Amino acid sequence: MPGVVILNEVVKIIENTLTSQAVVGIKYVKFIRPLRSDREVVLHVDGERTNAVSITCEHNGSVIVKGQLVLSEKDAA
Repeated sequence: MPGVVILNEVVKIIENTLTSQAVVGIKYVKFIRPLRSDREVVLHVDGERTNAVSITCEHNGSVIVKGQLVLSEKDAA
């Protein structure tokens, strides 16, 4: 599975979970291992109360992606 697809899903999950926050940037992302598209991934997120979150994606206990995403408050509509 391309890294951009994994990252896109991570952003969707974070924005759906942290409804008052939006992902506005990437501090860093490291794709450590490839992942076949039919594999399950576990996402760990730390730091949702700050302006950035650290992410780790794992498959079978092995880290496949890690990084840090920048958050900002969503504009009130």
